Amino acid sequence: MNTKQKFIYVAGLLDGEGYFGVRKHKPGKGGQVNPRYQEEVKVSMVEEEPIYLLKQLFGGSVYSTKGTNRRLFVYQAADKIACSICKATLPYLMIKDKNAKLLLKMRKHKEKTMLKNKGGKFKPLNKEQLIIREELYKQCKRNNSPHAKII
Repeated sequence: MNTKQKFIYVAGLLDGEGYFGVRKHKPGKGGQVNPRYQEEVKVSMVEEEPIYLLKQLFGGSVYSTKGTNRRLFVYQAADKIACSICKATLPYLMIKDKNAKLLLKMRKHKEKTMLKNKGGKFKPLNKEQLIIREELYKQCKRNNSPHAKII
C-alpha cells in the first residue's frame, strides 16, 4: 500500500471511529494567564493494527484501556501532529472534514499569535485572539455533539 492509499484508509477509519476536537485547558499552570486550546485527534478500537499504523505514519501516542468487554487500543495526537493528520486526510474525509478544517484554523491562528517575550514566556492573548480561539473550540464541540446535524 502506498502512502496515498494509507491516507485514504486512515481517513475512512477516522471518519467512522475517530474524534477531531479541541481540548480547552484552564489557565493557572506555570503562570498561565489564558486558557490553552489544544487540537486533538483520537480513535479507540479493539483492533490494534490500525492504531499502530496511525502511530507509524504520524507519531502521537498509543495506549490500551479496558473496554466494556474487551481491551481497547487508543491512538491520540495533539497540536502539530493532530494537524498533520488533518492535512494528510482532509481530501478524503467525508464526515469529519468540518472539524479537521477547524483544527487547521486553530493551528494557523495559534502560530500567528504565539509570541514570546524576552524571557521566553508566551505573551498573554488579547481579547480578540481569545474570542477567535473560543469560537473555534465551541464550533468543534457543537459538531461533535450527538445532536449535531449531518448535512
